[in-house]
Amino acid sequence: MSFSVHFQPIGCTIHIDGGETVLNAFQTVASVQASGLTAPCGGKGQCGNCKILIIKGKALGPTDAERRLLQPDELAAGYRLACQTAPLGDLEVEIPSESLAKIHTTDTGAPQSIPLKDPPVKRFAINLKPPTIEWPSPPWKQIVDALRNNYGLPDLRIEPELLRAKAGMPKSGRVTVTVRGNRIVDVTFGSREVRSLGLAIDLGSTKIAGYLLDMESGDILGSQAIMNPQIAYGEDIISRLAYALDSPSNAKRITAAARQGINTLSSNLVGAIDHISEDIEEMVVVGNTAMHHILLDLSLDQLIRSPFLPVTTAPLEVRASDVGLNAATAVRVYFPPLVAGFVGSDHVSMVLSSRLLGREGPVLGLDIGTNTEIVLVHQDRMISCSCASGPAFEAAHIRHGMRAVEGAIKKVVVSDNGKKVVCETIGDRPPLGICGSGVIDAVAQLLKWRILGSDGLLDEHNPLVRVTRQQTGPAFLLVPGRSSGTGRDLVLTQKDVSEIQLAKAAVAGAVELLLSKAGLQQADIEQVLIAGAFGSHLDVSSAIAIGMLPNIPRERFVQIGNAAGHGAVLALTSITERRSCEEIARRITYLELTAVRQFASVFAKSLRFPQPS
Repeated sequence: MSFSVHFQPIGCTIHIDGGETVLNAFQTVASVQASGLTAPCGGKGQCGNCKILIIKGKALGPTDAERRLLQPDELAAGYRLACQTAPLGDLEVEIPSESLAKIHTTDTGAPQSIPLKDPPVKRFAINLKPPTIEWPSPPWKQIVDALRNNYGLPDLRIEPELLRAKAGMPKSGRVTVTVRGNRIVDVTFGSREVRSLGLAIDLGSTKIAGYLLDMESGDILGSQAIMNPQIAYGEDIISRLAYALDSPSNAKRITAAARQGINTLSSNLVGAIDHISEDIEEMVVVGNTAMHHILLDLSLDQLIRSPFLPVTTAPLEVRASDVGLNAATAVRVYFPPLVAGFVGSDHVSMVLSSRLLGREGPVLGLDIGTNTEIVLVHQDRMISCSCASGPAFEAAHIRHGMRAVEGAIKKVVVSDNGKKVVCETIGDRPPLGICGSGVIDAVAQLLKWRILGSDGLLDEHNPLVRVTRQQTGPAFLLVPGRSSGTGRDLVLTQKDVSEIQLAKAAVAGAVELLLSKAGLQQADIEQVLIAGAFGSHLDVSSAIAIGMLPNIPRERFVQIGNAAGHGAVLALTSITERRSCEEIARRITYLELTAVRQFASVFAKSLRFPQPS
């Protein structure tokens, strides 16, 4: 038996088998994942974010998880959780604004061009002569002979699939040949003007950023970031690994989602300049170790269990077609090396673009997210670690948390002795929820006015602090329902504060342990580089105020944007930069925090919030 579920406002209908949940069905449709329904916990009934409103039809009654995560008036109005809702017939449901996983394109902060020194692909113009019975020289032989005799390129190889793909190549006239190392990777001909395109990808767990380059001039022709379609299977890496390991079909599904996301981004970028994906002649992909392994369809078992070992940390070159990526027929994708199970090539790429290799320091580099990677550079040494800061910085597991899209509260200011709140939203829209930077601001403001103690407990005597209907503890009122875009009060709960407490303690504790390993104090740090999308929008003063970042002068902090993406661009354009990536990975000493004896005590101490003087 099967039922249909029609989703508003995205206007799609999905057919569902009896006994399946609404979210299960939704996750099988790759074309709507990125623009559909957010499920940060991967559908485990833990976060309460996959909220839907049943407009028409019937479903099995509310589960214990729904009664715990939804308020009584919400259940009475027909609100349910998609991961818990099993239809009893055809359904029509509405996805509320705060539950929509909107595609969010952003400015990636890319430079206009990159100087080309030793690009991995080079083009050569060759004039083919008509073969005759007296001179029976086929086009491919003429190409190989011309490259050897005119350009000094001996021992060239041609992939069989390229021979098949270019079966219509003219027997005479001008052709343009692209060579990579000792391989011919593409041949272009005809009247259409075709640039040699390169694509650099930063495969993040939340967003995929892409940069399209002209491989002959170094000009960046376009850049864009989209939501990673894998979000449909969980907000954090562990949720996605658990989903993939649940069954072989799940593993295929989540790998296909990563590849589909990259191909969508590629299509967007090349389409904007009237080209096609088959004009891409070189690719580089960076990402954390889990994203790397999922995209390459490598075994994930060892990543989720101690000692969290990658299948390989070596740099890889793989045919684009073998990993389902759209490009010219014989294109290879370069994957820079990894460092460890939770320190991937995106971290290596960040170190590359920050030019930390060879610096004396002490310098800290942080890429803050669900997993935060940190590197300490001191006396020509590099020590890196990863801490599970959790999805709170992306506002997951926050009662009214949402991603940084229009309507999200991005800045919070409390005044009038803690009795007045002003919230600024993205796009100046009525507030729908709060994003990560807004949550950090809110906690910092509550500490400033002593509405929040060093132990993380809210002061119930403040007039804006009230006990929630579910009796889950006090909550601070950010926006009353009459002013919100949802018609409901938006609050910061005691549980939300605890989520931020855990996340900031993970980062602060990791920094302290790195400094201790190098025999340094916070005051010794000359510079702190903050990378990533979250880091770009973070109010550094608020992060210092809650004890997440070192308490050193503000001018020592530099927000450097998507440094991993910029590093991928550098690797795309230069063999030398690729060798630098490999040198960085060799030089980094990895510190496994859980193996450090003081880890538990440092983490526990870092849970406390600083109090204003």
